[in-house]
Amino acid sequence: MPMGSEHPLRRELHDELHARPSLYFDGDTDVWHVAIVGDNGSPPLPVSLPGLEDVSTTLGGNHGIGRFGDGRLKWEAHTEFLTLTFVTPAASAPGSHPPEAFQACCDRIDGKVIAAVRVLVRDEKDGLEKPNLD
Repeated sequence: MPMGSEHPLRRELHDELHARPSLYFDGDTDVWHVAIVGDNGSPPLPVSLPGLEDVSTTLGGNHGIGRFGDGRLKWEAHTEFLTLTFVTPAASAPGSHPPEAFQACCDRIDGKVIAAVRVLVRDEKDGLEKPNLD
């Protein structure tokens, strides 16, 4: 479909967007997400973290997912910061601290946390658990 002239960065941006791996999950899940900024841009990547298994990466390791503890860890290196997302089966109360393995992972990154979010994903409707029909 002819669309006129193409922006010089269109293909690069398209490829970047589609290169980032996605995390998928089922059922009750806790999603922990942290952004860390270094003194001079994005901190070094956590590729060599102890306990990181079954690692798949894209763009030279700038993005990746690996099995970590009882969940999966995703990282994305941005120009100014690094994000870590940890997805694990729901196991703790809503007001609890991050799982010990994820906290230790964050502590190994040289930088300062600029954002931290926990999302509780629960299999329910209107605040009520869905009945198990098995």
